[in-house]
Amino acid sequence: NTQRGKPGFALAQSQDLMRYLKHIIASSYKVRGLPEIEHSLTLYKILCLLLQDPQPDTLAPDDLSPVSQAIAYIDENLFQDVSVGAAAEAVNLSYAHFCRLFKRQTGYSPKEYILIKRIGQAKYLLNTTSDSIKEIAFRVGYHSEANFINSFQVKVGVSPGTFRKNPF
Repeated sequence: NTQRGKPGFALAQSQDLMRYLKHIIASSYKVRGLPEIEHSLTLYKILCLLLQDPQPDTLAPDDLSPVSQAIAYIDENLFQDVSVGAAAEAVNLSYAHFCRLFKRQTGYSPKEYILIKRIGQAKYLLNTTSDSIKEIAFRVGYHSEANFINSFQVKVGVSPGTFRKNPF
């Protein structure tokens, strides 16, 4: 996904990315190389890094559309009680107009966007930390572990515990 020639992803943690890429390259020179599962896991980590959104201050100055501003607001407040109404208010649009505009420009409703972002961050944390599912649920903005597990299962197709054991 690109907009006005800008990449659809940002290198949020380029040092980690370089470390993972060097790991893959170095292993290709070994006689036996790495097991396929280790390559898969490393590639998955790279993809997680590539899909992390840029921080709001990295948005281009000319990209000040209400939807871009709302996305920056949502991203800044994602792990708090961010609501669609608050995002609409932050960009001075009515709730209904904001929802229509957001959906038209992104393909997602604001509520879907918030859910997708939270689930994406949860997947990243499940893959890269040993935090409990309950801790991750609260870290990504859920107030209930059960609600998080249900949302995760609906969006991803497996429970967070199953995803952690086999993220592929």
